[in-house]
Amino acid sequence: MTGVEELKGKWTEASVENFEKFMEKLEVNVLLRKVGSKTTANEEWIIEGDDITIKITSTFKNKTLKFKLGQEFDEETLDGRKVKSTITEEGGKVVHRQVGKPHNCLHTREIQGDLLVVTMTVEAPEPVTAIRKFKRKA
Repeated sequence: MTGVEELKGKWTEASVENFEKFMEKLEVNVLLRKVGSKTTANEEWIIEGDDITIKITSTFKNKTLKFKLGQEFDEETLDGRKVKSTITEEGGKVVHRQVGKPHNCLHTREIQGDLLVVTMTVEAPEPVTAIRKFKRKA
């Protein structure tokens, strides 16, 4: 069972699978896809009461998400899409739903062993899934 409390702290990307195809399905331009597929991401989860902050940093671009569980918020993705997002705890995972064009996305986060596994799915007629694995920073 993974809840947001377990995600608290700093994480650095250890591996990524199928990310370029994921971005292609979202109609990200070829230049951003090339850069994005070679970029290493970091996440820092900060939890203060009901307020949750995720700081996402990389060698290419950075962003900060501030939200409360279950409350919709506006998000601009790293590739520039504007989406409506909601993050919840469901079925032992932290679930991040993004509603927008060209397709909606579903990101699930769960702890597997010593890794944070982020499964990202483009919810299209022919879905595409990418997986990012992060290790906790000391």
